Amino acid sequence: MENQINHNKSSCKLQYKKCGLYQIKHYHFALVDSTNQWAKENIDQWQAEGLTLVTASAQSRGRGRLNRAWFSPKGKNLYATFCLFLLRPEEAGQIGQLLALSAAQMLQKFTLPAALKWPNDLLVEQKKIAGVLCETRFLKEKQGLLCGIGLNVNMDQEEAGCIDQKATSMAIELKEKCSLELICNQLSKQFCSNLQLFFQAGFTPFLSSLQSAFIHRPGQIVEIGQGEKKIKGQFIQVNEKGALELKLFSGEVKPFYSGELMEG
Repeated sequence: MENQINHNKSSCKLQYKKCGLYQIKHYHFALVDSTNQWAKENIDQWQAEGLTLVTASAQSRGRGRLNRAWFSPKGKNLYATFCLFLLRPEEAGQIGQLLALSAAQMLQKFTLPAALKWPNDLLVEQKKIAGVLCETRFLKEKQGLLCGIGLNVNMDQEEAGCIDQKATSMAIELKEKCSLELICNQLSKQFCSNLQLFFQAGFTPFLSSLQSAFIHRPGQIVEIGQGEKKIKGQFIQVNEKGALELKLFSGEVKPFYSGELMEG
């Protein structure tokens, strides 16, 4: 089912589609400030059950983690936010990492081996190709989770050079353009499949895949930045709660649920 509607004075297409056991309520905009921002401001438009997906052809104020600007050229990349209501608050960080893993698994199907940088960045050949930003909002007593992802799909080398770190895109790596609709559908399918298993069996079935995908290995010295505070230690693992475990030089093993991970 598809309807043309109007939200916040921006043309929007609303479509319902089946994805595995989930029904997705999909809003697509020609332009929004950011898909996460629209999802936060319109939490009353989310489905009570299943997934709500917000996508846009362009973002005027796209942003990543730590409120950094996210370069969002029109019609080049995937700008998407998956929204759902949580059963338990602790699921938030796990589902964010599940979306990052789903994107890596989807890229693998296009012969692009993507590595994960904790908590939610994706790299190909040590260049950033995607990032995930998760936020929570409440609708009365229900806690909603929105997981935004920016995936560089058809950006060229010149556009990649506008980003403040080494970056790449699927088109650069594959040397051909990809269908944004196909990429969105493939990612949705993979994420829905992983969500189904997650709600049946928890986070444990994904730990091995996550550990293998992370660029950091057990024993490696790393540094976690939390605001102006920096903590250095030995990378141990990502545990069943989605937290990064760091062995401090004092010998204490401390879990971190957020932060900026850097080489030690």
